[in-house]
Amino acid sequence: MARGALAARLRWSTPRALARWAARPELAKAACGRAGEELAARALAADGVRLIGRRLVCGPAEVDLVGLESDGVLVVFEVKSGRVPASGVLRHRPGSHLGPAQLARLVRAARMLTKARGARGWRVELVEVLLHPAAAAVERRTLVSQATLRAE
Repeated sequence: MARGALAARLRWSTPRALARWAARPELAKAACGRAGEELAARALAADGVRLIGRRLVCGPAEVDLVGLESDGVLVVFEVKSGRVPASGVLRHRPGSHLGPAQLARLVRAARMLTKARGARGWRVELVEVLLHPAAAAVERRTLVSQATLRAE
């Protein structure tokens, strides 16, 4: 699928239609990832996160999504997408592909972005998008925050 056609599909599809399209096994992995990022962005915006960047290259890391919480904390989101097979049983979660080296790069990026924007603090979160033909499930969890590193 051409890049422009993919961008149009991502922009105009409803979440359910987008999940159904992205869950197709013949779809390229990159298109599945882009659809997952779009679904994650929509879910975060619905949660009240103000997205300020997508696919930012910050030092050694590429950050999928960057947002500001209402309390002024900058959040770096790493989005991992995966298709749920017809059986409904996952062999592994998409977030299991996030390694310690990538997490360290995301922490460095969060610190750089926080300093550049003058935010009140930072946090790195994982957003897992599980794509199924019926719907998509978007789950987020905090991996590291400025407060947890201070406590150590």
